[in-house]
Amino acid sequence: MGIFSGVKEAKTFEDGRKLPEGTHKVKITSVIQRKSGRDGGDLYIVEYTVEESATAKPGEKYGWVQSMSNRNVALGALKQFAMAVMGADQEKDPAFFRQCEDALETALEGSVTGGLFNGKIVEVTTKNITTQKGQAFLKHTFRPA
Repeated sequence: MGIFSGVKEAKTFEDGRKLPEGTHKVKITSVIQRKSGRDGGDLYIVEYTVEESATAKPGEKYGWVQSMSNRNVALGALKQFAMAVMGADQEKDPAFFRQCEDALETALEGSVTGGLFNGKIVEVTTKNITTQKGQAFLKHTFRPA
């Protein structure tokens, strides 16, 4: 069995595997930080498997990529994601939310270097939108599971 065995049966995707629209519970399997092949910018990549969903099969693998090129957008998206992973809900427990905010930078670094988020389950809602530049975009909104 060689490195390419099974390639015939593999599904192909134009720009990564996108989670269908809907609300899903997903289990994080890995978090990676790397450079983009397009522009050399930093990327924060989360890989996960579906646990529960009405529009995706449990066990299927997907991912979310956050470009760091626009830091205002990127940091806000990463904060929402990390707070969901840590189970922080500002409305339900403001004190715990503030504690998690204080640990955000360390937690995000640990997610990449030490697998801190691996095995965690979060809820993600995906919705197709059109950006201000007229481009199709799959928006991810993360919440504690």
